[in-house]
Amino acid sequence: MKSLPDRKINFHSLYEIVDAPIRWHLLRTALNMEVFGRLETPLSAADLSRALGSHAGNTEVLLKGLTAMGLLRKNGDTYVNTELARLCLCPQSETYLGGMLKSLSVMRTQGMENLEQIVLNGPPAQESGPDLENQSLWKEATSYLGAYQRAGVGQEAVEIARSLPEWPGFNKMLDLGGGAGMIGLYLVLAHPKMKGVLFDLPKVCENALPLIREYDSDMRMQVLAGDYNEDQLGEGYDLVWASLNLYYAKKDLNHVMAKIHQAMNPGGVFISYHEGLHQGRVSPAFHVLGRIAPAFRAQDFSFDQGEIADSMLKAGFARVHSKTIETVNGPIDLDIARKKGGNNGF
Repeated sequence: MKSLPDRKINFHSLYEIVDAPIRWHLLRTALNMEVFGRLETPLSAADLSRALGSHAGNTEVLLKGLTAMGLLRKNGDTYVNTELARLCLCPQSETYLGGMLKSLSVMRTQGMENLEQIVLNGPPAQESGPDLENQSLWKEATSYLGAYQRAGVGQEAVEIARSLPEWPGFNKMLDLGGGAGMIGLYLVLAHPKMKGVLFDLPKVCENALPLIREYDSDMRMQVLAGDYNEDQLGEGYDLVWASLNLYYAKKDLNHVMAKIHQAMNPGGVFISYHEGLHQGRVSPAFHVLGRIAPAFRAQDFSFDQGEIADSMLKAGFARVHSKTIETVNGPIDLDIARKKGGNNGF
C-alpha cells in the first residue's frame, strides 16, 4: 500500500504562468476596441456596450477582467480608468503605449506557436523582414518610441546624468541611436546651456525631427543621420548617451566604441544603459524571457554583464564605473565611462 505524499507544494506561480496570456488577450482586446479612450469618465457596462455596439454581457466580463488587472476602477455600476490606464492606454495621451505594446507582443512571441518543431529541428528559415522603404512604418515606429521615451525613460535619464559631478560643465551631448530623440531632448532641456545631437538612421531622423520641434522651439537639439557602424558620429561631445540600441554594433562593438571615444572631448562621459545577462545567461528573467523568441531563431543579441564595460576600456576610456539599477525596463546595467583629460583628475 502506498503512503500519501507528506508535502505541501506552493505551485501558485504555475497558475500565474497559465494566466499570463489571458491578461494580454484582455488588454489587447481593450486596446483594439479603444475601451480606455471611452473610460476617461465613468461609464456603466451597458452604456459602454451601446457606444461600442458590443455584446452587453461580454462587455461587462471584459471590464471586470480589466478591473481585476488593476487597469480600471469599479464604483457601483460604473467603470473608469486607473491612473496607469489614463496615462499609458488612452490614445489621446502623450505617453500612450498601446501601439508599442501590440508591436512588442508580436516581436516577443514570433514563432512561438511552432516552438516544439523549432526545438526539435532548429531555427526556422529566416522570414523576410519589414519593408524598410515604407515611410508609414518608420513614422509609426518613431511615434511609438517617442511615447515610450516620454513615459518615464527620459526623466530617468535626467536623474542619472544629473548625479554626475561633471553635469554642470557639459556643453554638448550625443543621443546615440536615440530613435525619437526624446531622451536626448529631456537631457538638453534639463540643463541650462547644453545642446544636443540625435544620431540615428536617416529615416529615423526624418521622422524624429518634427517630434523634437514640438518641444524644442529654441532648436537646442539637432539631428545627424547615419549608421554608427559606417559613419562618423560628429565631434566635441561632453556627454554621450546610448540606451538599448548597441545591439546593431554587436558584429564589431569595439570599432563603434572607438568611434564614440574619438568623438568625445577630453574628460567626457559616456553612459551606456543596457541589460547585462549573467549566471550563464539565465538572469535577469525579464530580459531573458523578453528576447527568447529571437534566441530560438539564433538571434540572441543581448549583452553579457561586463561586455560593454570591457569594450569601453579597450577603446581607451580611462575608467568605467558599472552598477545594476532597477528601471522601467527591468534591471539595467549602467556603465559610465570617462575619457582621460579635462578636469576629471586622470
